[in-house]
Amino acid sequence: MNLKEILKGKIDDSDLEHIPRAFDIIGDIAVIEIPDEFQKYEKLIAEAIMEMHKKVETVAKRSSITSGIERVRKIEVIAGEEKTETVHKENGLRLVVDLNKVFFSPRLSNERLRVESQIENGETVVDMFAGIGPFSILIAKRHKDTKVHAIDINKYAVDYMKRNMVLNKIGNVNPVLGDAKTVTKNLGKVADRIIMNLPRSSLDFIDSIPSIAKDGATVHLYCLLKDEEVDDKICLIKEKLGNVKIRKKVVCAEFGPGLNIYCIDFIYSS
Repeated sequence: MNLKEILKGKIDDSDLEHIPRAFDIIGDIAVIEIPDEFQKYEKLIAEAIMEMHKKVETVAKRSSITSGIERVRKIEVIAGEEKTETVHKENGLRLVVDLNKVFFSPRLSNERLRVESQIENGETVVDMFAGIGPFSILIAKRHKDTKVHAIDINKYAVDYMKRNMVLNKIGNVNPVLGDAKTVTKNLGKVADRIIMNLPRSSLDFIDSIPSIAKDGATVHLYCLLKDEEVDDKICLIKEKLGNVKIRKKVVCAEFGPGLNIYCIDFIYSS
């Protein structure tokens, strides 16, 4: 049964058609966004989710927007075990995460595989906004001769990344705490590949690319865009960096009505 079927007869029919039905499952925690007008049903919604997914031990609602330089979006537990830390399984990895301390989205699981599948032997990768390490650790685990510099400004994210490296027996990731703009100034031109997974503001960091990219480096730049905005962003990338070759535009995840997370893959030439 789906959420709507479980809730039928428990809430007003007029509301049933518009009840939020999309949610993320991260480890054994389900996270849902509940608009103000449906707060009165939050317990029923949470119980229905737990009925649908027997392995879910906690249901939480998003209680804030993603904010601050550390990219944290708070959650509030509304049913089940009172916790915000869990172990999420993805692409053969186990990732410990506290959803009230760090940002993590399971919606990019396939995108992480797409990027990993492009890695060639001996690459050096710079993951500029690495979080708890889902891109970096996946790449490092599947490509033992690859070196990954994994940067994040959130100290909790770097701590969890280090825990996840131990959990997944990873030694070829260099976790770095700091602002990507500052850290990249000191790395040198080391990168064969750059991952810029900060959809709301990745373009603010585009000036860091020349300082770390080898000639011919591949860049995966993530942006939050409407479909009609993509070509304008590509023009901006070319304007700022000069000699780039666009390889692909990929819709990675739906963010909201008419708004998607895009990855723009391009080759940078110095």
